[in-house]
Amino acid sequence: MYKIFFSIIVLLFHYHVMGQTNDPYSANWKRVAEFEKKGLTQSALEEVRKIFSLAAKDGNEPQQIRSAMFQMKYRNRVEEDNAQNNLKYLDTLVKHATGPAKNILHSMQAEAYWAYQQSQRFRLYDRTALTEENSEDITTWSNEKLHRTITEHYKRSLENKNILQNTSIAKFDAILDKGKNTRQLRPTLYDFLAHQALEYFTSTERDLTRPSYSFIIKDPKAFAPSSEFSNLTFSTSDSTSLYYNAILIYQDLLNFHLINKNEDALIDADLKRIQFIYDHGVFAKNDSLYLNALEELQKSHSDNPLVAQAGYLRALMFNSAAESAKPDTSGKIKAKTISEEMIRLYPNSEGAINSRNLINSILQPHITLEAEKVNLPNQPFRNFVQYKNVEEIHFRIVPVTREYLNTLWGKPENEAWANILKQQPQSRYSIKLPKEKDFRLHSVEVKMEPLATGMYMIIGSMDKNFPMTKNILSRQVVHVSTLAMIGRNSNEYFVLHRETGEPLRGAEIQTWQKNYDYKTRKFTYNPREKYTSGKDGSFQLKKTKEYRELNFEISYKGEKLFLEDEFGTGYYNDFEPKRTKQLFLFTDRAIYRPGQPAYFKGIMLSRDQKLNTTELVKDEKTEIALYDANGTKLSTRQVQTNSYGSFSGQFELPDGLLNGIFTIRDSSNILYHTISVEEYKRPKFLVEIEKPKGTYRLNDSITVKGNAKAYAGNAIAGAEVTYRVTRKVRFPFWWGYKIFPPHNNEAMEITYGETKTDDKGDFSIDFTAIPDETSDKNFQPIFSYQVSANVTDISGETRTANSNVEVGYQALHINIEASEKIPADSLTQVKLFTTNTAGDFEKASLNVQLFLLNDSGNLFRTRYWEAPDRHIYTREEFQKMFPLDPYADENNRENWPVREMVYNKTDTTSANGKWNWEGRKLRGGWYKFLATGTDKYGEPVKSERFVYIIDVSAPAKEDIEVLTSTGTAEPGDAIAYTVKSRFNKIHMIELTGKMENRVIKQQYELSSQRPFNSKIKVAEDDRGGISISHAFVKNNRVYTNTENIIVPWSNKDLDITFSTFRDKILPGSEEKWTIHIKGNKGEKVAAEALVSMY
Repeated sequence: MYKIFFSIIVLLFHYHVMGQTNDPYSANWKRVAEFEKKGLTQSALEEVRKIFSLAAKDGNEPQQIRSAMFQMKYRNRVEEDNAQNNLKYLDTLVKHATGPAKNILHSMQAEAYWAYQQSQRFRLYDRTALTEENSEDITTWSNEKLHRTITEHYKRSLENKNILQNTSIAKFDAILDKGKNTRQLRPTLYDFLAHQALEYFTSTERDLTRPSYSFIIKDPKAFAPSSEFSNLTFSTSDSTSLYYNAILIYQDLLNFHLINKNEDALIDADLKRIQFIYDHGVFAKNDSLYLNALEELQKSHSDNPLVAQAGYLRALMFNSAAESAKPDTSGKIKAKTISEEMIRLYPNSEGAINSRNLINSILQPHITLEAEKVNLPNQPFRNFVQYKNVEEIHFRIVPVTREYLNTLWGKPENEAWANILKQQPQSRYSIKLPKEKDFRLHSVEVKMEPLATGMYMIIGSMDKNFPMTKNILSRQVVHVSTLAMIGRNSNEYFVLHRETGEPLRGAEIQTWQKNYDYKTRKFTYNPREKYTSGKDGSFQLKKTKEYRELNFEISYKGEKLFLEDEFGTGYYNDFEPKRTKQLFLFTDRAIYRPGQPAYFKGIMLSRDQKLNTTELVKDEKTEIALYDANGTKLSTRQVQTNSYGSFSGQFELPDGLLNGIFTIRDSSNILYHTISVEEYKRPKFLVEIEKPKGTYRLNDSITVKGNAKAYAGNAIAGAEVTYRVTRKVRFPFWWGYKIFPPHNNEAMEITYGETKTDDKGDFSIDFTAIPDETSDKNFQPIFSYQVSANVTDISGETRTANSNVEVGYQALHINIEASEKIPADSLTQVKLFTTNTAGDFEKASLNVQLFLLNDSGNLFRTRYWEAPDRHIYTREEFQKMFPLDPYADENNRENWPVREMVYNKTDTTSANGKWNWEGRKLRGGWYKFLATGTDKYGEPVKSERFVYIIDVSAPAKEDIEVLTSTGTAEPGDAIAYTVKSRFNKIHMIELTGKMENRVIKQQYELSSQRPFNSKIKVAEDDRGGISISHAFVKNNRVYTNTENIIVPWSNKDLDITFSTFRDKILPGSEEKWTIHIKGNKGEKVAAEALVSMY
């Protein structure tokens, strides 16, 4: 509280001791400074109290305020509860103050409360506002109460407006930190206090719950010239809105300076007003309105240098537009032109200074390099160059070693560069970049000349002489190697040829562990174990007692590759038992009253860490203890597991102890379970809110029905119901999003009120589905209306229920449900669901089209960076140099052209999602499924999905295609599978993972014309599932795929049903519940049931 409070206050009332030799109070303030320097806080406090008394006697308001501030500062250091004490002290000062001093103190009070609110805001978010908050203890206040108090003090700081407007700010020079050339902007005390208040009223309303009628700035006239704006009427029922109050203050300020013709203060306030409207207004053409308003202000006061800031803000807007998601490609040119004009017309103004800085930013050159970490030897490779204001890039290729790179660690960047530029390059060359005149950041892929195996540093420079001044330099370390390594888990790895994927037998692997040397402040590599790869290229790390992160250095036939990435290793612990016990504790309730019995049940299991199997622990003795809220052991029970591995018992909860969270724990501390012991009243009834059915649209009137019913079955009639409806916004996951839409997810209150339940216990809540106009309709927002109802019966018991109603601009949603890859004869797996905003099925007429795509782009390797926006080679030149890589964005399937439409049908949807595909069998390849329709209100809706069709009889078009005969199997079944690839020749690593950590490993050669076929026999111990994983390396890329086969624990399934009976003839008769347990085949089973009570 202290730091935040005084950091704000000091901005207002800066401590000036020096330079005030003619001040009659300067001797006193000098003594205060000396005491503070010596750390004598109490003495300093006494001295400022003397100053306050003297100033009060003299009627010197500035010195009274200044000394009061320092009293608060020093009391913060020597007293507890300083925040509240200081606020109370301010209250006392306000009560006795008169005239402008009272206004200043109100402003200071508002600042203090706001500082407190900001420091506690995360605690305040979850605090519910009470109907009446009369406590003077601010630590108990809600967020709403604090904001009301802040608003009240700021408003009172602007009372007696005429007096403030006629009070020169110069009167308070003794307590102000005067800025440079700013006096004309805040000529009166009114200006000063109004701008202080605006700091708060223009701040975000994000942490406030707004009413449904909240004030929204949506009238374009808010951007009108000051003479028109100051006379506008902004009507609203939301008088507490910060933004509404800000507009009223801006109107007063502008009107005041239009009358007194203070042009400087008028322009300054108007600039802030226009910026505020732009930041918080909701307009269809917000940007153009903002630019027009700034241009109009600039023209209206063209002789005043202050309008240069308006020109700068226009330039800044164009500059930002050039860097947006949908860039204005000429934006930076416009920004530069406007900035140059501001410098020419108003050379010494603040706007001109800002414009110069903006021009410097626009003209700033930029270069970054990004190549693949490891490239193949004797082949050209790509470097992704991002550049701005650079016409040619010059390269140096310097061979480096790991030892040399280690010497650069920890050095200042200028020293590192000085050392790097002294190294002798192996080669040099320059590449001209596309000439750009838009000053924007662009990217291009350039050809790097082939290199022999080794490690290199690529250095890029704007200047061919590579100077360290007035130049842009960039560097990157790359490896050139045929060696590659992939890992199965944290202990097994494969050494492969980086281009062909062949396993490399006899490769030597040296492991290194990186450690930080605190003495030298450098990282060092310490050698660890050595390994040699086997026939299949694999090696297995030795398990150690501790977890380690290692680097690998591979040596093979004179070639070395040091892998910069660190790999985590598995570990073992000799002291860990091979089998570990697990205990699960349950109680019949979560909450109890003192004196009640707490029934518990436990199930004990034993888990084999190596085999990953679990068994029941039978005939095991253990002790269960009950601990109170203070952690004191109250009682114990000796228990023994039965043939089901379970035990049960009870504790009598004591009376007269501290209530709270009690703990039930076993003697070995395997597990504990907590329960709550409270003096509570068992609920007699429950409340349910029925989710509305059907479809709604925005601005519809919606009725939500609820019911209150006793657990005994009778209706709760005549109960009081209080309700509240709030709104939030969400956006559905949609294929069309390039970036997730920006939105404000504040809770807005839509309505609240009271009603009563009828004779059947029913009640209803009506509200209007008011949309949030700040959410872009184009992103199809869904508005979630959260309904909360509190029902209080005649005995005073209150129960709560909540429900949720969703409404959007589109009343229909289409979902194409399909796996990314499906077999050619399984088109029926693709389903189409149409639902309303409540998620319920809604029958709809859809047009469904299937397009076979030209998937030639799928033949290219995946880029490790985004597609460049510029090219220095023709497509033919590029593909000749890099036949495996995309030229532009060809591997993005959304850009693939349509080869042909293979299906077009209009039909109606069904609740089960089935669609009439007319027995269609598709060719293998990528397809786009497109479904379009309209909702009941005529709004168009659509959905699309990309699906790959696997044709087992046709050559593969994907990196790895695996087609299994089934996705779910039982013991005794045989799973047939086929593995294919689009590559002509690859070395496939196949791992079949089973339960109990069993892995079957095999390698084989695969080609596009020769698929691999095999079968897996499912055994009883495969229950839990089987995974078939494939991996291979080809052309400096790793390709992987995993198929999971479900093998369910069907032998463990239990069919559990409940039946209940109560004799309705006998009033108050008890219900009798019966539990029926059968095996998965309907047979009788020996089983235990654990039933929880409410």
